[in-house]
Amino acid sequence: LGATGARALVGLLSAVRVGVLLALRPSLPWREAAERLSRAALDADPGATVCVGAPADGLADVARSFREAARVAEATGRGCLLPPGRSFHERSDIGLRRLLFALRDDLRVQDYAERQLGPLLDHDARHGTGLVATLRGYLDAAGNKTAAARSAGLSRETVYQRLHTIERLLERDLESGEQRTELHVALQALDALRTHPHTGRDR
Repeated sequence: LGATGARALVGLLSAVRVGVLLALRPSLPWREAAERLSRAALDADPGATVCVGAPADGLADVARSFREAARVAEATGRGCLLPPGRSFHERSDIGLRRLLFALRDDLRVQDYAERQLGPLLDHDARHGTGLVATLRGYLDAAGNKTAAARSAGLSRETVYQRLHTIERLLERDLESGEQRTELHVALQALDALRTHPHTGRDR
């Protein structure tokens, strides 16, 4: 704050979280002030994560802004990439991946990933196959088998065979956009679970 000349109230919100309430003139764009303060904070502590709530027009909105910043922080894992040209995270950055990361301790998320991918994970573990990786590549290619084969460095025939095995094990139709979406969400949930030391079946 001394480096930026900003006026603010500062307090500890937890043992590892500091809350800052900036007092800004209406003429000063809040993003500019938040960016300046965020960069100064990261210069002082490069390992920190800065999350910002929406601007509060009055004291009644302050609690809402802090809750919003806290939700962004919960959804932001260590090392989470920053948007280009910005040194802080905000609500608009929370996509599916971050949402599932924030919900990773919810047993319903764990159960969903287990139900969707359990047979595939078991097959890979027992036989040393890479069907989960094949499914991920296929979904990342938006269902384009040729692109998935090229990305994995495999022949199309091999990818076709593996996808057929995946459909059989999961009893799913990979030509269905809805079912592909469900599996994609399950893979994102699996990734979120694997970042947590006490959850996830395939650590």
